[in-house]
Amino acid sequence: KFSASPTCCAYVLMAMTLRICRRILRELKRTDPEGVGGAPWHYITTQVRQHRNISDERVIFNYQRLLQTYLSYIEGSRQHRELLSRYQGKGERSVEESAKIVGLQLPDAGLPAPETETGSHAEDSR
Repeated sequence: KFSASPTCCAYVLMAMTLRICRRILRELKRTDPEGVGGAPWHYITTQVRQHRNISDERVIFNYQRLLQTYLSYIEGSRQHRELLSRYQGKGERSVEESAKIVGLQLPDAGLPAPETETGSHAEDSR
């Protein structure tokens, strides 16, 4: 039987926590114009260094939840900015641009429109 020691569980939790920290730092690189040298970057790296020798699983778990919440916040903020820049009104749009935004494709303007079924049946009955 395998029985995990408290330090083993703490080690696994800390490894998971570091994975979340790396994701946060990657996200900060994508969103923060200051990148590596910004205040959020320094805060996260300082916090990781301060918490690296903690062995209490509850403290690590709570710290992990805090980091996950922060990661969700900065990812959501970035996605929100991307959506705003993509869909925010930039004055009047053409019909083609509006259709493209919602994933539709308009027929070519030079081709005649296809006949509807009711129109073709109406001609047959004459």
